Amino acid sequence: MIGIDITRISRFTKDISRYNKVFGTSFDNKKDLAKFWACYEALIKASNIYFKPSEISIIFLPRTAPSLLDKQKVLDGEYCLSISHDGDIVAAVAVLKEKYDDKRRT
Repeated sequence: MIGIDITRISRFTKDISRYNKVFGTSFDNKKDLAKFWACYEALIKASNIYFKPSEISIIFLPRTAPSLLDKQKVLDGEYCLSISHDGDIVAAVAVLKEKYDDKRRT
């Protein structure tokens, strides 16, 4: 399954500390916050499961794809993330690589 989301950085108009509190994140700029939000929304669409932003963590390192940490084990499967941004626009794609079966869960 594939999920895609596009958002604008400028849509995050409040102080970043308010978003960090609600999302359970610790970003210091709105661009990273928008990247997180786009990935989060793409993951919901790819998994067809609703979960809270605070239940996952996404790490953004320079020149690499984002890394997903499923802290609460809310997702059933292994996902790949990709992002792109240009100006005020951030786009994210989440792809379900493989669903976990009962034998792999411990």
